[in-house]
Amino acid sequence: MDYSKLLAQAIADAAGLEVEDIASWIEVPADETLGDYAFPCFKLAKTLRKAPPAIAAEIAGKLVKPGFVSEVRVVGAYINFFLDRVTLARQTL
Repeated sequence: MDYSKLLAQAIADAAGLEVEDIASWIEVPADETLGDYAFPCFKLAKTLRKAPPAIAAEIAGKLVKPGFVSEVRVVGAYINFFLDRVTLARQTL
């Protein structure tokens, strides 16, 4: 299952943006304590004319958390996603 595409869809729905753009910006944090996936909001600052941390908080507030995500955490200008390990294990097995 491609979790990054599913996350991109959830973010696009919350932000009113194109899924293709969002999918290309999702990344895996170098520090695993910051989550399994992250969405940096820097590229949206120019378009939305807001500070990246404000954009991250706004999108996270509107986001409908997918079932495979255990936690969504805003850290600065990033929206960090933590996968639910039980759901991940069930889908893997």
